[in-house]
Amino acid sequence: MAFDPITAGMELGKKVLDMLTPWIPDPAAREKAAQQMTGLLLEEKRIDAADRDSARKREMEVKDATPARLAFLIVGAFIAVAVFVVAHPYIWPGTKLEPEMLGMVGAVIGYLSAKAEQVASYYFGSSAGSQAKDVTIGKMAHK
Repeated sequence: MAFDPITAGMELGKKVLDMLTPWIPDPAAREKAAQQMTGLLLEEKRIDAADRDSARKREMEVKDATPARLAFLIVGAFIAVAVFVVAHPYIWPGTKLEPEMLGMVGAVIGYLSAKAEQVASYYFGSSAGSQAKDVTIGKMAHK
């Protein structure tokens, strides 16, 4: 499962509100603070969605192949590095990656994995579970 900054932000917000509880004794004031924080997170989500939408519209209008080429490059690099790590012992038997190299390869795989996920989200949108979560957050914000 991918890291979701909105869910993480809401969890962090709940922890912050729990820490502030002694300083906000009024339940109505705590609820208002929680609603404001939820509103800010929803606004951030709306801005992110508008940014992606404008990028997609730009790509359709300009018909520039560069974003698609970069997407293929990023996903291809991720696959190549992952295959290298898995196949390395079979291609070069008896060789071993040094511990320093393993750390670097792990960092590169993590970075490329995150970028490949962004490419997939750009071209295919977010998951249905994420959309259902958005509806739930929206309902919470309007209570």
